[in-house]
Amino acid sequence: MSFEIFDNFIDGVLIFDDQRHLLYANQAMANIVGSSLKRLKPGKMITDFLTLKNDSLFFMDGGTEGRDAPSQYKEMDFDTYKGLSGKMLVMVRPYFPDESGQNQFLCFFRDMTLEVKLHDKYRAELLEKEAVNVELRKAKVELEQYSKNLEKMVQERTRELQKANQFVTAMVNSLDQGLFVFNDEGNCLPNYTKACEDIFDTSPKGKKLWDVISTGEQDCETLIKWTSGLFQEIIPFKDYAELGPQKIELDDKFIKLDYFPMRDEDENLEAVVTVATDKTKEHTAECEAKKNKEYVQMVLKLVQNKEQFLGFVSDSKKMIHQMELSITKLKQGENDLPNLLRYLHSIKGGAGIFNIQKVQEMAHDYETDLEEHAEDEDFKSYLPTLEENIQNLGNKLKEFYAESAGFLGKSVIDGKNRVEITVDQLKKFSEKMGNSIQDRELVQEFEEIFIKEPIYKFFTSYSEMIMDMAKDQGKCANPIKFEGGDVRINPETFSELFNTLVHAFTNAIDHGLEPTEQRVELGKDPKGNIIVRFSRLRQGEISFLHIDIQDDGSGVDPQKIKEKLIATGREDIASSETDHQLIQHIFDSQFSTKEQVSKTSGRGVGADAIRNVVEEMGGVIEVSSTLGRGSLLSIVVPESVVPKEIKKAS
Repeated sequence: MSFEIFDNFIDGVLIFDDQRHLLYANQAMANIVGSSLKRLKPGKMITDFLTLKNDSLFFMDGGTEGRDAPSQYKEMDFDTYKGLSGKMLVMVRPYFPDESGQNQFLCFFRDMTLEVKLHDKYRAELLEKEAVNVELRKAKVELEQYSKNLEKMVQERTRELQKANQFVTAMVNSLDQGLFVFNDEGNCLPNYTKACEDIFDTSPKGKKLWDVISTGEQDCETLIKWTSGLFQEIIPFKDYAELGPQKIELDDKFIKLDYFPMRDEDENLEAVVTVATDKTKEHTAECEAKKNKEYVQMVLKLVQNKEQFLGFVSDSKKMIHQMELSITKLKQGENDLPNLLRYLHSIKGGAGIFNIQKVQEMAHDYETDLEEHAEDEDFKSYLPTLEENIQNLGNKLKEFYAESAGFLGKSVIDGKNRVEITVDQLKKFSEKMGNSIQDRELVQEFEEIFIKEPIYKFFTSYSEMIMDMAKDQGKCANPIKFEGGDVRINPETFSELFNTLVHAFTNAIDHGLEPTEQRVELGKDPKGNIIVRFSRLRQGEISFLHIDIQDDGSGVDPQKIKEKLIATGREDIASSETDHQLIQHIFDSQFSTKEQVSKTSGRGVGADAIRNVVEEMGGVIEVSSTLGRGSLLSIVVPESVVPKEIKKAS
């Protein structure tokens, strides 16, 4: 007999031989033990991946139950090799022998972990209600003791019961879960929790079960049959209850349903308690995660098949244009409908190849709509709608192209193909050009376009750095403002300088920027400001790059510089220099006015590092400052720098 009949069982199913070797496991069993079906392969012992706290069942070492006759369902604790644990119902029974006549055994596993948690939850709630029952028993004793004043006692007792009932009602209605009860005719009984009205947007009281949880006519018929079978109890309640709706969608809500039996003294099923839990947030999160995963897969596919995708972009633009022409022809009485349908279908197919779901779905809907109206006698009246649909499709494609340009480049927008080439290759090419004046001009133009880059690109990361740094110190800073950022430079020439300038920005925040409250008191912008200016200077045939870094902080105090010089034994310098000369000592090695070292400054090496790089490049550096107004760091370096190796050799 084929084991496939167990593939879709909700319960976990294992089939094993009389040597306890695994023959089959379904997906539900793999989910219970937290594994995959590949790991539960035939030949393994059940105890390789599952441990039960009861060894009486046949598949456990030394167990015998279920070998000769079906065992009863047994509730027991379990652990899996993945570290999962919980409770489950387990039943073992002999199964049909295989073709060789070898005995086989069938084992059902029903995960009871959730039911146990619910049981513990409601048991805790019932324990809380026990306090009310204690009061009721106390009232009964008082009633017997004061029977002579029966009427008065009844009145008092009635008031107490009303309060107790209000308490129980309030407690139950405070639950986030909706609870209501239905009988064998599907009638919802009067008792229900307030949460039901929020979850189902209606009161279950007096309604049929299928009027509360049904989502369509077919569901209604199915629910009537399910309710009838549930109360007949041809199979165990829990098994049959799982055949009912477990999850439903009502409007924008995603609701999980659980069912629990209410029995009379003879253990006959009297009613069913339905517990409704709003899982909309969890469902939305799962859907969002799925969308994100699909989006990542789409991006990977586009990146891996960039050339093919760019071909689709080019073709789709042409097809949108052709469809617009087809609509014009249709308006003029020409039958260009086959071409229009072909273009629309091609866009849908191309979007499907690259997982562009929104475009694919839109194209599919418009295609279906067009086919439905194609045979209409008044087809021309549909043309305005068709024209709007094609326009919407074109706009949706443009939106996607703009989005994908972020990770595929501008080729998606302008349709121009781009080739990736290294800077070294460009330089080697420029070196092959001649040395005539015209050639030199051509080389300069070539380097300006293909090798040099706008200078601001190498400073934008500092904006986020200074804002984060200021925030860490309880200060506030605006993003860096750039002037002349379109000056094009050779990145390799200035890479070391640009990296070293991190010290200039950290000093501006750490030394210069005042706390927000102090800036407000001084009448300054609450947020600190840093401006970086770039310009190019020429002296004869030599071109220089000029960089100014200006802040509006507290400035450099020459008096503190003087005190530091005196403290280090340089009184002669301190007494002979002007304020402007004094503040240049911030570039001295290991010179700092900060008393304590922090993770960003205080060691006196930052400004020194900038000066060393500038001087090695043959440039000059200077700082000017106005106390209380801010500082200006000015750097001028030649654009053509002699490599360090040549300098050392000479």
